[in-house]
Amino acid sequence: MKKTIYFFAILTTLVLAACGSDDEPTVPVSVADQNMALLVVNESASTVNYVGGAVYSFDVDAEANTLQVNVQGAKFDSRMPHDVSFLISDVTIAGLTRNGANCSFRFSASTAAMLNPATSEPYSGYEITDVKGFVDTAKGIFTVNYKVVTRGATYTVYSTRNAITTAIADATYDGTSSLYYEYDLDTEAMTADVYIYNVQFSVDGASSPLLPKILIPGVKMIATATGYTLNGDGIIPSNITAGGPVPMGERFVVTNLSATLNLATGAHSIYFNCMGGEHAGNAKLAL
Repeated sequence: MKKTIYFFAILTTLVLAACGSDDEPTVPVSVADQNMALLVVNESASTVNYVGGAVYSFDVDAEANTLQVNVQGAKFDSRMPHDVSFLISDVTIAGLTRNGANCSFRFSASTAAMLNPATSEPYSGYEITDVKGFVDTAKGIFTVNYKVVTRGATYTVYSTRNAITTAIADATYDGTSSLYYEYDLDTEAMTADVYIYNVQFSVDGASSPLLPKILIPGVKMIATATGYTLNGDGIIPSNITAGGPVPMGERFVVTNLSATLNLATGAHSIYFNCMGGEHAGNAKLAL
C-alpha cells in the first residue's frame, strides 16, 4: 500500500473530506477516510515494530471542542495475526477553522479512551496516551501521533498522510520563500518519490529558470525509531509539466541524496549534489 507524506502545500483535489461551513458552527465536522502511513516504535527498546498503513477518519463536535478518531486496519507489531480497528475518544481540539468544504484544527489529549467500534466499550488491557495531531484538509495535512500501552509495553505510533515544513532558507541554490518539498512514501516497496517545488539551480554564477516542480523518483527509504531516512544516488530527475513528467537528462543527475524526516521532533533535512553543486536544506514539520 502506498502511503504519502507531503510538505508545505498540497493540492486540495487529493483530499476526500467534508467539513461544516462557517455559517454552520454547531454542525459536527467530519473528515472522511484517509490512507495514512503507519510507523510503530517499541519505546522501551527504541526499535521499529511495524511499518505499513491504516485508515483514519475524524469526527469533531465543534460545540464541545472534542474529537473522535476512527482507526481502521492498524497493527502495532508485524507479528500480530490480524489488524485491529478502534476509536480514540476524549480528545480535545483547538483552533478549528472552516472555509466552505475545508477545515483545519489541532488536537491533543494526555490520556484517551481506546474503544471497540462495534460496542463503544473500552478495549481491556489497552491505554492510549500522549495524543497529538493536526488536520488541514485544504493543504491535505493529516498527522496523528500517540502511544499505546499494553501488557507492560509502550508503543509509539506515528500516523502520517501529509505534513508541512516552514519556509526554507537556502544559500546554495537561488529559490523563493515558497521553496518546499513533498515526499510520497511507498511503505511496501520502502521507496519514496521526492518532489521539490519552486527551485532554481544556481551553479558557478549561472542560474536555471525557476522550476515549479521537479521529481526525484525511487529514493530508498528506511524506517527508524523517530521517522524515516532516505538515500539515493545516480537518479535522473524529471520536470513536472502540464503534460506530465519530462526527464531532465544526465546533466541534472542527482547524487549523494540523503534526507531525514523526524516524526518525533518535526525536524527535516535534505542534501544532494546536482549540476556540480550541492543542495542542503533544513525545515520543521507541522505536527
